[in-house]
Amino acid sequence: TGMASFADSVIVFKPSSMWQITALASGEPVLTKIDNGIGSVAPRATITAYDTLLFVNEQGIYGFDGSRATPVSNKINRMWQNVSTEWLSNAVAWRDEASRRIMFALPAGTGSELDTVLIFHYAGGGFSAVEGRKITAAGSYLGMPLLGSRFEDGSSDVVIDGLGYSLEARHANPVTGLRTITEGGDMSSRVRFGPFDQSNAGWNYNESMEVFGID
Repeated sequence: TGMASFADSVIVFKPSSMWQITALASGEPVLTKIDNGIGSVAPRATITAYDTLLFVNEQGIYGFDGSRATPVSNKINRMWQNVSTEWLSNAVAWRDEASRRIMFALPAGTGSELDTVLIFHYAGGGFSAVEGRKITAAGSYLGMPLLGSRFEDGSSDVVIDGLGYSLEARHANPVTGLRTITEGGDMSSRVRFGPFDQSNAGWNYNESMEVFGID
């Protein structure tokens, strides 16, 4: 169901097994089974966190340290029972390097939407959650997490994780993950692709451009 680069190898996931591809000195590839019974069902939710490869299984979130896979979410098994295994393959993951947090967007409602963000605080090993935030995709640009989000009015947009939808004063909260934002202004965290034309229409919508800004 997916592959991920880890250390000097490639990890191949099936729903209930893991394999590791390494190379001999001659360059010949070697395929080795790591674990039979543990695998990944969500290829977009496999992410390297420092020295651990994290991935999503129907039983929870697991970590692979190079030798074996072990559960990291066993302290929240009761919460995991609310996750929809039918739509778990849609899950996505991203990380916040500054705060050493890994986020997993999961389907915890009745439909296929990723409406719950499970936050893994890597330094302490704890978890917290944000409910009602609908994520459709995750990526990064210049070290900033970019998220595809769907809003209550049905519209979709690309936002920078960590910024609120408007620049209103908000207090840092370890549960919601919201950062303190300077009060005032009407700048939102929606991503717009450049170049920026101050005399005309502002940001254009040519998504093939590499330059981007926030409006």
